This record gives sequence, C-alpha cells and structure tokens, in this order.
Amino acid sequence: LAVEFDDGLVQRYHWLWLRDNCPHESQITTNGQRLFETADLVRAHRDARVAEPVSFSMKMGTGSDWNADWHLYVSWRDGHTSAFPLVWLRSHAYDKPDVAPHFGAAA
Repeated sequence: LAVEFDDGLVQRYHWLWLRDNCPHESQITTNGQRLFETADLVRAHRDARVAEPVSFSMKMGTGSDWNADWHLYVSWRDGHTSAFPLVWLRSHAYDKPDVAPHFGAAA
C-alpha cells in the first residue's frame, strides 16, 4: 500500500507490517505486550487468508489531539479493523526516502 502525504512524500507499507503493528487495544495488553506473534499472522494467512486486508480507506479520526487527525483504516478478512493515524505511520515508516547523493554516469 502506498500512502501519499500532504507534502507529496509517498511511503509504502506492507499489509503484514500494518497488521503486525495494529494499535487497537484488542491486540495489545495494558502493559503494551502484543497478544500475538508475527509468525501467527503468517500462518493464518497461509492457512486461511484470514489476516489478509479486504479494504483501505482514509478518514478523519474521532477524539481529541492526534486521534482527530487523518487515519488510514484497514479492514481485514477476519472482521478486524485497524486505524493508523497518518502522523504515526509517517514517523514509523520503514520505507525511508533515499537520501544518499546520486552521481551521474561517467562519460
């Protein structure tokens, strides 16, 4: 999935990474520990495709502070929905732009 931000920056997010990083309280204990392992997601996908995304949408969040900003919503085949604040997605992106200097080909 590619997300284009207001300033034109485009960042890519793999569906498995999104599901693995779902911030929903049903996926995380009160002490911050996740209730599943990444390997469980891979097995669930391989066996029954239940961890597969079925739709994506962008909406304004509800609540106060950063929760009221734009969110990426992902609906999953197993009925779960993840909501990712775009501010959070951008700050946690693993698909960083290439900042190394580029050199032209020698003649």
